[in-house]
Amino acid sequence: MRNLFKAEFKSGGMFWKIVMLLIWLLLLWNIIHQLSGLNRLFPDGNYPKDDKNRLIILVVFQVAYLIFMVWRGLRFSCVPYWNKIFSTVQLAELLKDEEFLPVYGLDSKKFSYIQVSDNWIMIKGRLFSKHLTAFMEGQTNIYHPQGVSYVKAVMIDGGSCKKNMGFVWVPNEQNAVFKAIGVKSLHEYKKFGYDNELARAFAKNFNKVYSKNSKKELASENLKEFRHLWDSQLIVD
Repeated sequence: MRNLFKAEFKSGGMFWKIVMLLIWLLLLWNIIHQLSGLNRLFPDGNYPKDDKNRLIILVVFQVAYLIFMVWRGLRFSCVPYWNKIFSTVQLAELLKDEEFLPVYGLDSKKFSYIQVSDNWIMIKGRLFSKHLTAFMEGQTNIYHPQGVSYVKAVMIDGGSCKKNMGFVWVPNEQNAVFKAIGVKSLHEYKKFGYDNELARAFAKNFNKVYSKNSKKELASENLKEFRHLWDSQLIVD
């Protein structure tokens, strides 16, 4: 779990988990405070109907929020897309024993916001599987006053995600970064089309090489071998 928690801290996901916990504690304190006040006013427990109904609503909301908090807290946002398919235990197992190292460009420049391991890429705390990610590309919102940059990752099952990385790409830097870590680019798949056409081609190929009913079971496969099989079967119809 060490790598998973480390990435969650770097991506800022842990901050929101702490915020949710503090909100829950504040709501709990409010219920206890109101109940304590009612007990002082009505030691026999015979509370007015309006106060009793208000307490019931608060307790129901508190329980519902607790369920949501646990559900949301167990989902690690540091693993975009696949965190909705794989469980936390599966992600922790996939990241087990992965050692992340810094990345250097051709001019020996260190890219401080990116680290790689044998099977994963970490960009500003966001984790992308080398074997489950078909290609990645850097994008910059030129209409944003600070030119905020994004990373778009398209997965081998045709799904995709786009994440704000919180930094500005230096011109052509993203190409150097992705080349340094061995990630394929959109250019290598242009023969399959763009956007929806490309997604359909990837999804069709994925369904051809993966026969199990649930994508969740993919976590127990040898992902490196599966990616080789996916690459070998990807052909233009």
